[in-house]
Amino acid sequence: MKLKFKINDAIFLAVFILLPLVFNPFNGEVEIVKLGFLVFLAIVLGFWPGKFKWNYSLTILVICGLFATIFARDQYLAFWGSDNRHLGFAAILSCMVIAAKLPKINFEKFFVLSGAISSAAAIVITNISSASLFEGRMGGTTGNPNILGAFLVPTIFLTIANFKTRAVSSWASLILQIYVLFETGNRSSWLALAIILLIFCAQKKNWKMLATTIFSSGIFAFFGWERLITEVSIGTRFELYKLALKEILSHPFGVGYEHIQTVISSPTFSLVPDRVHQPFLDMSLSAGIPSALALLALSITTFLALRKKNPNYALAFLGLFISLQTSFFTILTVFIFFVFVGLAL
Repeated sequence: MKLKFKINDAIFLAVFILLPLVFNPFNGEVEIVKLGFLVFLAIVLGFWPGKFKWNYSLTILVICGLFATIFARDQYLAFWGSDNRHLGFAAILSCMVIAAKLPKINFEKFFVLSGAISSAAAIVITNISSASLFEGRMGGTTGNPNILGAFLVPTIFLTIANFKTRAVSSWASLILQIYVLFETGNRSSWLALAIILLIFCAQKKNWKMLATTIFSSGIFAFFGWERLITEVSIGTRFELYKLALKEILSHPFGVGYEHIQTVISSPTFSLVPDRVHQPFLDMSLSAGIPSALALLALSITTFLALRKKNPNYALAFLGLFISLQTSFFTILTVFIFFVFVGLAL
């Protein structure tokens, strides 16, 4: 049994470290092979000896997702996802199952390591080819700056929470991640990190760190001012939200995962949107209003449970949650989201 536990840990941690490096949901059809591996891994871990942790919110998400998939216009698309995203019911369910079998070990150091490796990879890829940039913003191996930014918020926070002043590795990891976060140009991630750091400093009554956080936020705002005041994406999102709310009222039980582009269109957008860029609106339109309510309940209960188990995890989860509110789920962010859910169960 001891050997099995070690194998379980090794498999999970390998995926945890490699996922942001190898799973670019914007690479097209080649990603279906990696998705197949993720589903296979979920099946293996699902039947692996050990406790299977679950709750009512997860059950509702599964039922609503299954219902929306069965009655979707294209069941294959709803289950496996589109060629450029692959975030269908299979991917979401797989992440749930993997999180339900989360091994009982300290994950903070793996967050830190994964963030540092992903940041280094983003810099290397950008230097090799400017094609990896998204409108001049760094997306790294995740394929999108918003996703990379959201992923780095919890990794940077946990790096700071476990910071060792005299360790060169701590300084290198932190500087690397903060630089890449800035280069993503993701405003919601900047804001999310500032908020959780301010809360962390207040809780610890570390006024020196509080002053440093405020000063650093000012530097971010100064050098990223042009990005902060850009109104184009903000106006587009509000237009998208209005259209989504209209369609949600027309389809209260959802239209199926990866089907948003079939019901939303507007001359305002140069491309037909396949995401609403707001997780709860996305979930409402994809799998129905009950599913979005279950996701909200799951988010709240996860945060409250993590506050009791590990306050650092709670703030890291809060940072991820805030940063995703003007963004969207991909396999990477869904996976990290459910890692925190698994830690809370």
